[in-house]
Amino acid sequence: MGITIILIVLSGFYFEYGRAFINESFRLINKNELTYKSIMSIALFMIKNGFIASMPIIITVMMLGVIANIAQIGLIISKEGLKPQLSKLNPINGFKRFFLNAQ
Repeated sequence: MGITIILIVLSGFYFEYGRAFINESFRLINKNELTYKSIMSIALFMIKNGFIASMPIIITVMMLGVIANIAQIGLIISKEGLKPQLSKLNPINGFKRFFLNAQ
């Protein structure tokens, strides 16, 4: 539902921006001489505009994911989970645990 709302709100932006993007793309490609430099500029133009066009949807999905996570489990702030335990990084103890528990 969130994506639908964002697309409805930004539909004018997508229409105008998409039309300008297509016109500019055909203008760049319609050159008589395609060199390495012109192909690179076309590729960068396409990547930049694709990134700009996809950002509202990507940001919306990320925000909805965070909101859904907080709604399901609540906001949990804990320093305990962030403390590294160096004993867990010892490969010898890991192998012992793996092979001794298999019996």
